[in-house]
Amino acid sequence: MERVPNGRYTQEFREEAVKMVTDGGLSVLELSKRLSLPKSTLTNWIRISKAGHLGKIGKNQRPLTDIERELAQVK
Repeated sequence: MERVPNGRYTQEFREEAVKMVTDGGLSVLELSKRLSLPKSTLTNWIRISKAGHLGKIGKNQRPLTDIERELAQVK
């Protein structure tokens, strides 16, 4: 899986990643490697999810434009 530029991940992606650790039995380190995520990012998502605030992350970010997405793939 390729890395998302500037840490812009969809809400569904965050929820699924947290679910894979909490319910799926994967370790944070293993999943962070599989998803090419920083371990600290995944750990933060899990902590925030346990507090019930995962849906609030990224609310103020604008979506990536097609050009930004294409540029990230080229890099």
